[in-house]
Amino acid sequence: KSLKLYDQTFRNEGIFYEAVTNRLRDDLASLLDPAWLLVRTEWSGRGGIRSVIRAAHGEVPVHER
Repeated sequence: KSLKLYDQTFRNEGIFYEAVTNRLRDDLASLLDPAWLLVRTEWSGRGGIRSVIRAAHGEVPVHER
């Protein structure tokens, strides 16, 4: 339930997909302190245009890119 509530904090913000993905990456990285982290978000925009955004933290291994 807490992830759902966290996701809903972005609902009424005028924010770009990239900014949401970067904020997710930053929040997860600060909480988890991983060696590396790759966040991938998929967006179904209006007009049938899909967007896939990726944001990395740390040195992501080549096989994970």
